[in-house]
Amino acid sequence: ARAKERLATALAEMTVGFTGAEVANLCNEAALRAAALNATHVTMTHFSEALDRIQGGLVRSRVMAPQDRHRTAIHEAGHAVVAWFSTNANPPVKASIVWRGETLGFVQSKSLERISKTRMVYEDEMKVMLAGRVTEEVVLGDSSTGASNDLERVTDMAYYLVGKVGLSGSDKLGLMALLGRRDRTGSHESALSEVTNSALDAEARRMVNQQYKLTTALVRSKVDLVRKLAAELERHDVLLEPDLERILGPRPAAAAAVVAAYAPKATPRPEATPIEEGGEGQEGDEGPPEKELALIEQGEVRYAQHTALATEAARAEAAGYLASDVSVRERAVQLMVHGASAALGALLGGVVFRRVVGGTGKPRSRRPTRQGDSDWD
Repeated sequence: ARAKERLATALAEMTVGFTGAEVANLCNEAALRAAALNATHVTMTHFSEALDRIQGGLVRSRVMAPQDRHRTAIHEAGHAVVAWFSTNANPPVKASIVWRGETLGFVQSKSLERISKTRMVYEDEMKVMLAGRVTEEVVLGDSSTGASNDLERVTDMAYYLVGKVGLSGSDKLGLMALLGRRDRTGSHESALSEVTNSALDAEARRMVNQQYKLTTALVRSKVDLVRKLAAELERHDVLLEPDLERILGPRPAAAAAVVAAYAPKATPRPEATPIEEGGEGQEGDEGPPEKELALIEQGEVRYAQHTALATEAARAEAAGYLASDVSVRERAVQLMVHGASAALGALLGGVVFRRVVGGTGKPRSRRPTRQGDSDWD
């Protein structure tokens, strides 16, 4: 039961915002991967590889030069280390340097369900985005174009903070929402003077430079861990959260406390009040509300439907893709019908029942964060 709960929790954190059809597709891909590797069970590794396949595309057949692979590992290790040791950053759950599509590597982070964000949260997010570029400079002595998208995101965030929500941290612009304003003709930005635009540029640049200095100091203090993590990435290509904790050690207490504050709180399912035949329940014991019972029943129906769909799709996919090899096809069908359905049950047990019965009140709508850009991603 504990192993199933751990699997459900890990998969729920990696598949935020997935629909039932996407969950079923993930299970099918994981089972196909397990069958191709002649495995007897569908494991977390197979699910991780299936998720990368769905989100990142096929593995590139082109061989990456060793020096480029090393730079990719250093870059992604920087993202992971800074995210790991930053108090308010989303905790990383996976780091990869597998070349898929246009993505040379990525760090995937757990999405915390923040209703709103403070300036400290945004500043830590900026540190994580800058970490790849900074780590290349600190460890390798120079930088590359791999951080181009990171810099674009940092710039957009800085202008948003200083020009939209009044979180610049200085009094030069004050509590003014300047960006996005229109004049009477409907033209954007024309209502701002040159002086105000110059002040916006200066404040955004000041904020980025400040976080760049803080990121550089953090990377320098953890440079040995960066090198160690990069070496492990080069050796194994993909590292999951347990691997990151083994290499980097436990996260700081303050960072762990932030994650714990946003962890879903499971609410025990209320038991129905026993009612004697022909009588009423005890006074004060009304049993579960009708609304909650309806939600529980809806979750159970969805679970059964998606499990059946996954089984049916597995048979069709195995017959279509693996018909040339009877033994492999039979193994794929067996793994998909039993392994994938069981894994789907575990996943939906974490996603449907924990989300519906757990009392969060709303479905997740955001994808897991994949830190990086078009080159390094």
